[in-house]
Amino acid sequence: MTQKSRYASRPGSRRRNQKRALIAVACVLALALAGGIWAGIAAHNRRVAAERAEAERLRLIEEERSRVQAEVDAAQSVFAENIYLDGEKISGRGYDEVLSDFTARYDERLKRDVTIRFSGGEWHFSAAQVGGTVDVKEQVDAAWRIGHTGDTDEKYAQLQDQKTTSAYFSVSLRYDREALEAFAKQLKEAVDKEPVDATMEVVKAGEVEYTDSEIGYDLDLEETEALLVRSVEEGGTDDIELLPQVIEPEVTEDTLAGTYVQLAKYATYYNGSTYERSANIKLCLDKFNGLIVEPGEKVSFNDVVGPRTTGRGFKEAVEYVNGNKELGVGGGTCQASTTVYGAVLRAGLTINQRQSHSLPVKYVPPSQDATVSNSGADLVFTNNTPGKLYIYTSINKEKMRAMVTIYGTPIKQNIRIEIESEIIQNDIAANPKYIKDTEGIHVWYKDEAPVLKTQGSTGYRSKAYRVYYSTVSGAEVRREELSVDYYSPIPAEYYVGVH
Repeated sequence: MTQKSRYASRPGSRRRNQKRALIAVACVLALALAGGIWAGIAAHNRRVAAERAEAERLRLIEEERSRVQAEVDAAQSVFAENIYLDGEKISGRGYDEVLSDFTARYDERLKRDVTIRFSGGEWHFSAAQVGGTVDVKEQVDAAWRIGHTGDTDEKYAQLQDQKTTSAYFSVSLRYDREALEAFAKQLKEAVDKEPVDATMEVVKAGEVEYTDSEIGYDLDLEETEALLVRSVEEGGTDDIELLPQVIEPEVTEDTLAGTYVQLAKYATYYNGSTYERSANIKLCLDKFNGLIVEPGEKVSFNDVVGPRTTGRGFKEAVEYVNGNKELGVGGGTCQASTTVYGAVLRAGLTINQRQSHSLPVKYVPPSQDATVSNSGADLVFTNNTPGKLYIYTSINKEKMRAMVTIYGTPIKQNIRIEIESEIIQNDIAANPKYIKDTEGIHVWYKDEAPVLKTQGSTGYRSKAYRVYYSTVSGAEVRREELSVDYYSPIPAEYYVGVH
């Protein structure tokens, strides 16, 4: 028989325990229900508060947006605060007004005429003349973009920044620099002038006339360009007075009259010359008339006179060629060169090149001649004086005289120069020349004595000296040997018979 535990539940106790359990469950359920109700109420309240807060936030946002939009809208027809164009405040003004105002100002400035003057001359200049343009619209547009660019928020941000910040814009002027430089060069070409030295001219024997000297001008090109640039960029209205550098002439009438004297005068005579030979002498000397020779300058007779050709006006006349008299274009030129040589010697100038004739000439003493030719022989001298030389020539047709006069500054004062010739040998003979008389006009038979055709002459050697005398004491100061020359003999010519 199974024995039951003494701790086994009794029926009454079990019921009591079940009842307690039910009560506990009911309490829990009641508590849960109450908590749920309160939580729902709290959640509801929170939701309502959030909705109210969101509604208020949206209301404030909309209110702010309306305020912002109103401020932006109010600023759309004018420039923002603290905006300056060319230093002038344009805030609060309309776009069209500002654009029109500044465009008109610069149009007037570009066309503004500036008068440029110098020594009676007058030129007109403007920025428009050198392609001047301005960026008024670009600068106005750039200023206008502040507060007028982007969406409402971006415009508003720009407008707010401008309340504490200033924006400055400047109109730039552009122009054609090459055109301006070209105009400056035109001014320089118009103003620049070389100084003119006073000159002398012998009008009569011993009578001199002077031409007036003139000052010269040199306009500084860089300074002139700077003046024009300043006028364009600064919009100047003042007239411009050009101030070129003044260049004084080296020689004035006073200096000529006080410094320059007659250094030498020399003449040769061409009696018995043909018209052609006389014309050639004059043509050569005309090339020297009025010639000015600078200190240290070399003068070549051939360079001054040029080639002797018929195309240049020279005529055919007798001249010496290799010891013979022949017809040639320019005959008589050597008498012109000899006359120049005589004056140059007496002026004390340096002789660089000179050659004697092959035969003696009648118009000057031995060793005082100077032959020239197109192909080689030349007369060259240098101005060794401290000043310019003025050479004048003249032809006296009645006296058949060619004269050269030289004015300048003496190398030494109180000195007179004379040229002396000396024959050192005069017995140089030539063998006779025999010509067969085939027609028997002068001599018929071979054994007959020869018949003289032309008389010959002996040749000789000679020297020339330049002798310096004191004009105070008359004594010889110095003697300078110039040359030793050889003149060929001319053979006598005889007819001989051939029968």
